[in-house]
Amino acid sequence: MLALRKVHVIIAVRNMVSAKEAKQRILEENESARVDIMKLDLCSLTSVTSFVDNFIALDLPLNILMLVFLLMLHHILSHPCSMSLS
Repeated sequence: MLALRKVHVIIAVRNMVSAKEAKQRILEENESARVDIMKLDLCSLTSVTSFVDNFIALDLPLNILMLVFLLMLHHILSHPCSMSLS
């Protein structure tokens, strides 16, 4: 995991409660890990805009952008904002 390799990781999430739990687990493995969580709901343009504004305000470089999409495909397709595949 990148956070355990001294990379500053920002986890963009819809569910802040789950993200806080994940961050805590990461920090339990490595207290010096640099992990931040930020709210992001890809189904909401307002949320995306807010995320971008907040990220820019951090004045951090964006070196790697990872979208863990395939692992969450079932969840995404079952979400109310998902598009119909038929």
